[in-house]
Formats: sequence, C-alpha cells, structure tokens
Amino acid sequence: MARLSSIIFLDQKFYKEEDAKVSVLDHGYLYGNGCWTTLMTSDDKLFFVDDHMDRLVESANVIGLDVPWTKDQIKEWTYETFDKNKFIPGRKRIRIGLYKGVGSSITVGTKDCVPSINIIVSPYPVTEEENAVEKGLRTITISADRPYAKSKNCNYLPSYVAVTKAKQQGKDDAIFINYNGDVTESTTGNLFYIKDNVIYTAEYGILYGITRKVILEYLNDVIGYDPVVEKMYKLNELLDADEVFISGTTKLIIPVVQINDKIIGDGKPGKQTLLLRNNVISWANIT
Repeated sequence: MARLSSIIFLDQKFYKEEDAKVSVLDHGYLYGNGCWTTLMTSDDKLFFVDDHMDRLVESANVIGLDVPWTKDQIKEWTYETFDKNKFIPGRKRIRIGLYKGVGSSITVGTKDCVPSINIIVSPYPVTEEENAVEKGLRTITISADRPYAKSKNCNYLPSYVAVTKAKQQGKDDAIFINYNGDVTESTTGNLFYIKDNVIYTAEYGILYGITRKVILEYLNDVIGYDPVVEKMYKLNELLDADEVFISGTTKLIIPVVQINDKIIGDGKPGKQTLLLRNNVISWANIT
C-alpha cells in the first residue's frame, strides 16, 4: 500500500507534500543552522505539547537561532497541521523544525536571514517500537560528542554515523562515550541503567529529553522520592548493570539487552524496565 501524501506547513502556508520546497540557500541546509522537536500523537491527542514547545525554543536559544514566533503561535500551527493530516491512519508523529533561513549572503554569520519554520506529520513507527520492546536493543558504543548537546539541533551527523556503524555490525543502535570517557546517551534517546534497584542516568552533556523528564516526574510523584541518581559514569559501570534502557518520544522506554559483546542481565528485556514502561504509559495516559 502506497504511503499517503501528507500536508506540510511551511512558513505560514500549507502545501501538499510533493509541493513543499525549501531554498538551497537556507542556512539550515547550508550549515545545519536549525533545531527541531518531535511530538507523538494518538487518536486526537498530542502528548506533552507545552514541554516540546519549551524545549524547541530552548534548543534555538542554545544555538543563538532567532525565533520570531511565540510558543503559542507555533503550538496553534502544530494543532492546525495535525488536523489537516488526520486522514493519515493510526498514531502519528509531528516534527517541528526551525531554521536560520535565507539571507543576503551564504557566508557563515550572515545576520539578515529570514527564519523559516516547517511542521511535518508522518506515521508513528508502532511496529518498530513493539518489536524493540519484545526483543530489546543490541547496541555498540561510539566515541563522540554531539554538538551543543542541550539543543536538539540539526547537527545530527554524529548520530547518523553512529547508527550507520551499528547497522553495519548487525546491531540496532549506538551509545555515545564522550571525550572524557563518560557515557552520555544513545543516538536518538536518553540512556538509563538499573543496578541494585537504583536507576542511574547521565547528569549533563546530553539532550534533556521530554520522556526522560516524564520518567523522573513519575518516579518522584508515585514513589514519593527521587530514586534516580543523575551522575556521569563510565562504560564499565554500564556494562555491570542489571538492566539498561533508552527513552525517547518515538521509543517511550525500550530495553537494551546487549552492549558491544556484553549481554545485559539474562539477555532478555529487563522486568523492571518493562514494568516501568507500563507504569509510565498508564500514569501519563500515553494511549
């Protein structure tokens, strides 16, 4: 069955997918000068919209990207774009991108660029998520730092290279080790590990993901105290974990069963991880 053509929002106008065009002179294209966020939807519900709007603007601020629109305006356009794409069946994801735009020159640092925005709705990878939950992810480690990690910016080359290497080795994803030797995150999600019933995750040098935030809020709200230790840690600590999982908007919570040649736990998705996933989904009403 052919994929349905979506309706794309581009600079305050709507276009059929095949008609939505951007200039090759856009500094977002030329230099990766832009940022973005992805929302998840189910039926008529969009999840954590305000959190994504806050993070989108924060991402822009980190890289010095001018945003002439308010969060409320972007939010309104997001809902409008979603409404125009309800003919796409099943769950969907919405990608909102902000870009430097076209200016009087293609020189780095051109100041008179006109910012650009686009919003894209596409099918949510339900089967991919279900398979990953059932089997768990097999991963490799890669030595790399993501540029301006606190910003979900368009410089995603480290993630692309890392996941490509993982696929070439028959694995599913990669985990970043920064140049200080600290474990940080996966190519498109935050990383957690469980040891002796305590959950650990990196403290800084990462993108502070929306799902990561939801997990921390759930644990604090339901359990009544923060059972998560945010700290920087080394690979040997991760490999010694009882369970490992990755979180993200298009993952929620996905177990990791292998890192390089090391099998995590018994090589099956961790029981605590799966329980946490189900509990967070129920608590946050992600259905």
